[in-house]
Amino acid sequence: MWVMRQGCFLRPSSAGSQSLILPTLVKPVDTSPVRPSPLSPLSHPLTGTEYNQAKGTRDFFDVCRSPDIASTITLQPIERYQPLIDAAIIFSDILVVPQALGMTVEMIEKRGPVFPNPLRHPSDAEKLRKEVDVTKELGYVFKAIKETRKKLSGRVPLFGFVGAPWTLMSYMIEGGGSKMFTEIKRWIFMWPEESKALLQRITDVVVEFLARQVEAGAQVYDSNTPRSQYMLIT
Repeated sequence: MWVMRQGCFLRPSSAGSQSLILPTLVKPVDTSPVRPSPLSPLSHPLTGTEYNQAKGTRDFFDVCRSPDIASTITLQPIERYQPLIDAAIIFSDILVVPQALGMTVEMIEKRGPVFPNPLRHPSDAEKLRKEVDVTKELGYVFKAIKETRKKLSGRVPLFGFVGAPWTLMSYMIEGGGSKMFTEIKRWIFMWPEESKALLQRITDVVVEFLARQVEAGAQVYDSNTPRSQYMLIT
């Protein structure tokens, strides 16, 4: 685990991390122009062609589950815009956690993520995995992080990320993105204890997922979002 002390990141004590080159974003203040924020291949049109070539005909989540392809896509903005990019963000999605819990999530073109069988009653939550082997279910993310770190060779830091438990629970109950959050409001009003229990189950997976990403070599978790969808660890 990285610990911040007076603007510097201290090297983790785990043996597996000591041999890695670990650049940070901590730099002296200067008057040079502000550099662009880290870019995702999906958020910038100039990398669309490279992204589509790497993705091919594969489903979005199939790409996430392929460490080699996810690593390739992660590096596309770095290769194209270096040295303008300050960091890389591992190609993945916050909804891999509900998948690890046993839910089906589909990425529908022009619609976004959809849960065919959302949790509309506490009895639905009983179908989720009681125990989640995070290394087994989400090991492809850790492999992608390790592979990407090797390819980066210390050029820039690598960000990992995870959805905050409340955000994930909202998706799981609403069945996708929502503006009104009608279903999850009904949940917490009608079944407060069951809501707490479900949130705790998600949190347990999220915490271990965060720790394993750190062990794999990710340094900082992105939290720059208006909806606070991502958790931050330094």
